[in-house]
Amino acid sequence: MVADAPYSFAEYAKEECAALQRGSEASLSLLSSYFRLRGKSEEGAVVFYSEHAQIARALYERIKEAFGERARFAYLRGKGYLSRLLYKVILDDPDGRYLSRLSLREGDIDPSLVAGEKKEAAYLAGAFLASGSVSSPSSSNYHLEISVPREEAPALLKVLQKAGPRFPFKSTKRGHKDVLYLKKSSSISDFLVYVGAQESCLRFENARVDREFAAISNRFSNLDGANYRRSYEAGEKQLKAIERASRNPLYLSNNPKLAVLIALRKENPDASMSELAKLLGEKTGTTVSKSNVNHLFRKLLEDFGGNEDA
Repeated sequence: MVADAPYSFAEYAKEECAALQRGSEASLSLLSSYFRLRGKSEEGAVVFYSEHAQIARALYERIKEAFGERARFAYLRGKGYLSRLLYKVILDDPDGRYLSRLSLREGDIDPSLVAGEKKEAAYLAGAFLASGSVSSPSSSNYHLEISVPREEAPALLKVLQKAGPRFPFKSTKRGHKDVLYLKKSSSISDFLVYVGAQESCLRFENARVDREFAAISNRFSNLDGANYRRSYEAGEKQLKAIERASRNPLYLSNNPKLAVLIALRKENPDASMSELAKLLGEKTGTTVSKSNVNHLFRKLLEDFGGNEDA
């Protein structure tokens, strides 16, 4: 077979899901769901279609599991230079017995195909393989969907709801189809595990955590930068106010504690407010808190924080 184009995350997840060995009954559930969405009965044969070689091979294996028969392959080549192949997995069925076992019911699903968690998971896996997609976890727009013909949507939605509240699928219309979709990242992870794509779930979670951690780090970096700019600007205002106050001996003589603080700031330009409070306390022989130092600087800025000529 001709190789597929480079993998997307959705293709990787679907191929992992398709390759899982499930046993005969669960494989039948998967094939029934897949056939309803991407299959046809053609000239005494049951035919499954896929654009992906690995999924076509996996369908071949699931047919052996479910029916104990070997299928055969064919393919159609699309038009255009970059067109992909459409693979056909063909199970000869001259008497219709395999088609009958797929239990196709118009507008409904045979309850025996979704009886128990294994069959239910396999059925949903078949729908995901046939017409599902999931966005790359590196994207901030988390999205998993299954696009189905409008007449198939109510029955499939019932199965999804039966699987439990962890899969809160919503529905929207797109052209002549209904799209059942998930947006919450934790629900997407749970669904991937449920249909048999555990490794894909790990990839999804790792990439999601890395991306979100990078976003948090970026926010903190931006916050640190903003804090630095504010501190720098406040320091510049302090220095200008100190320079102006130093040119006014009368002001300093009337504010002896502030005069000592100004001298300490000149001697220790990189000291923090807490460090200045400790130094001021040692110089004056009193207990000085960080808030006392802040108050003194506020007074200085009120008196000398205006125009250069103040």
